[in-house]
This record gives sequence, C-alpha cells and structure tokens, in this order.
Amino acid sequence: MDPGPSPPERPRVEYDCQGVRLTVEYSVDGSRALLTWPDGSDVVKWHRARSGVLDYRGDHSALHIDKDVVWGREGSPPRFCKEWQPH
Repeated sequence: MDPGPSPPERPRVEYDCQGVRLTVEYSVDGSRALLTWPDGSDVVKWHRARSGVLDYRGDHSALHIDKDVVWGREGSPPRFCKEWQPH
C-alpha cells in the first residue's frame, strides 16, 4: 500500500509558471495544497503516482512535480514552472 506523500520540506513555495506567479502552500502532512495565482485559487489533493512524483488534482487545476514542475488549470494549456527568483 502506498504511504502517501511525505510532509513538505518547505510549507510554501512560489513558482514562475511561464510568466504567471503561482504560490503553493502545502498542508502539514502534504496531502493537500492551496494553489494561488493572480486571478484565482484552488485546493488540490494528492493522488497516487509513481515513486518520486507528486501529483495533486483539484476541481479546476492540477500540479505535477517530477524533475519538472507542471501546473495546469481548466481552460488553459499546461505551464512549466521554476522557482520564483526575486529580481
């Protein structure tokens, strides 16, 4: 049986998703995350994925974390993300 996600190393991470700033706030146990972007937000839940991959899905968006971070939301193409670097 899959034990589920591990608690996150950092509870809050900000990403630049091809020009859109995405903030991810993880729950203490890593089972949920709040995604916030300039014109919306969504709560996503962890779903079973292969080892080393985090896959979160919500009603209007999804976050897939492997070697790449990919964020998708309803009605928009997926965006590749990198950690936000303040200028």
